[in-house]
Amino acid sequence: AKVALMVAAKFDPKRIGIVISLDPNDDNPPRFTDKTSSKNLSLLNIPATIFLTVTDGGPTISSDHQALAIEKFNPGISVYKDEDSSHVCYCDPDPGRQGSLPLKIFRATLFRPKSGDAASLQHAQEMIVEHLSL
Repeated sequence: AKVALMVAAKFDPKRIGIVISLDPNDDNPPRFTDKTSSKNLSLLNIPATIFLTVTDGGPTISSDHQALAIEKFNPGISVYKDEDSSHVCYCDPDPGRQGSLPLKIFRATLFRPKSGDAASLQHAQEMIVEHLSL
């Protein structure tokens, strides 16, 4: 999610039309939410339309580096709050035999499923389909 924002802001802003960033976590190091705002990449005045989502799950994710913080430094981008959802709610719930076990372990240890996960995943899929058809 953060990489897509960085491409739009810094590396190829003229070729990016829409960015959908699902629950971006901007730390290590922050590129959009540094407390010294002069260090931040700007998402203002670029031609891309930017949509962010934010969840309320993930014990290691500081609100200082979530989508709402990115929006604070870049007013005008769209942020959708997925209520009662975990950080990994947008992941395929059954990615197949190869990726299934590590994802299940990851979810069970840090990002426990929440009651809003299914609705958040559906919302993300609908948003992607809607904007891909533009």
